[in-house]
Amino acid sequence: MRPVAAALPTALLLLVALPPGTRGGPWAAWMPPEVAGLSGTCVAITCRFGYPEELRPATVHGLWYFGSPYPKNYPPVVARSRGGVVHESFTGRASLTGDPFARDCSLLLGNLSPELAGKYYFRGDLGGYNQYSFSEHAVLRVLEEPELEIPPEMVAGTEVELRCRVPDNCPHLRPQIEWEGTEELPEISQKETRQDQAGDASILASLKFRPRREDGGRRLACKVAFANTSLAFQASLALDVQCEPLNWGKKPPKKGP
Repeated sequence: MRPVAAALPTALLLLVALPPGTRGGPWAAWMPPEVAGLSGTCVAITCRFGYPEELRPATVHGLWYFGSPYPKNYPPVVARSRGGVVHESFTGRASLTGDPFARDCSLLLGNLSPELAGKYYFRGDLGGYNQYSFSEHAVLRVLEEPELEIPPEMVAGTEVELRCRVPDNCPHLRPQIEWEGTEELPEISQKETRQDQAGDASILASLKFRPRREDGGRRLACKVAFANTSLAFQASLALDVQCEPLNWGKKPPKKGP
């Protein structure tokens, strides 16, 4: 049965998880400390913020900075909740999708490329002097291929598990993952699970098998594609299979009386 928490609306879960300051206490914000995306895809950075209740603003606006939270440092402007100039690197690639008046500062970044990797900061604007740059920030990692997790050694006859981690933070693109080169491997089992670490979601595809000596050098690849796009990624490895250890310290059993 699906857990009750998983069925709740995302916005409600975020509201429950927010620190007390985001609901009428001092200035505070919540966002994933780190989020990853594959080059050419997108990432949604979920963000909520709060401010002192006594301010009671008639309007609330906000913007995102890249690299620094302080206007005096002239950081690139990523996106704004109302019209205005943004840095050319983010033109047509970033939008503040949340409603700041509802304390939602969520950001969407598209067409990812390596130069967009770095720290993202939100600044709230309640009018007049009531403006605040939050020290909380999200670090974006832009990947050129999925991340392979490989055991430190592979011993012939002993089950091993390879894992391929693929970001799943783009709302309109879902990764399709397959393993290539497994046709002749014995005792294969595959599994996919979705994980969400503080707002940074990923699909973990695992491959279990028992390698043989003759599988040494065999190339395996984790391939990722996205429906209705030409985007394709892969990470590969050559199996390094060790022989089964010999029990040199044991004496052979005696034969006969």
